[in-house]
Amino acid sequence: MPNPIINRRIIAAARTRPSDFSNLEFWWKADSFALADGTAIGGAGSEWQDQSANNRDAVQGTAGAQPLFKTNIFGAMPSIRFDGSDDCLEFPVSTWSPSVAFTILVVGKAVTVTDCELLGHNANNEQVRVNNATTVSFFDGVSTSTSTAFGSSVVNAKLISWRRTLVTFDLRFRENKTSRGENIASGNQTVTLNRIGRTSFGGFPNWDIAEIVGYSTALTSAQVDSLYDNYFKPRWGLP
Repeated sequence: MPNPIINRRIIAAARTRPSDFSNLEFWWKADSFALADGTAIGGAGSEWQDQSANNRDAVQGTAGAQPLFKTNIFGAMPSIRFDGSDDCLEFPVSTWSPSVAFTILVVGKAVTVTDCELLGHNANNEQVRVNNATTVSFFDGVSTSTSTAFGSSVVNAKLISWRRTLVTFDLRFRENKTSRGENIASGNQTVTLNRIGRTSFGGFPNWDIAEIVGYSTALTSAQVDSLYDNYFKPRWGLP
């Protein structure tokens, strides 16, 4: 007869969460809110709270630039919707120097396909970017790295990952569990991010964003896939 205690331990071990990995820098998830559909977020009392221990809550003091909480976007799960016009959120700066690797994970889908910045900086050309429906990029302020094409359009919900290693400061991109570019040189200077939804020159996304997670370490492909299988896919109904 199966041992229920052992079975529960096996199930619990498979439930990989972003907080199970060290060097967690920021973590925002849409279901941290319990709000009515269409409620603006980012103002006083409605900050997008950082689920890491670093208190990088994302805020927006201008009412017209606040994204909206939307219900039932990823199945029964909500999203934070950016309107493609002027919506963005700002958070206390997160900086990766040349001696620090990083991983950024975004779960979302485009409402309207445009060239947009999902994460960026308010003064520098440093950005986590999706080029229309086909490619994913990272700008470090000096050089550009762009992956091969996605397997499907960004109107389809997906997990996108950006990883910088410390071997040659290469960038490695991933779409769900599929590599979309490996060993692509990206330069080696400091990268600073403090905005969700734009950079210094705009690039506003018209996107539904479910979750954003960042680490000051390069997760392995196996670790990203574990997060996908055990956490992101069942939560957000990913393929």
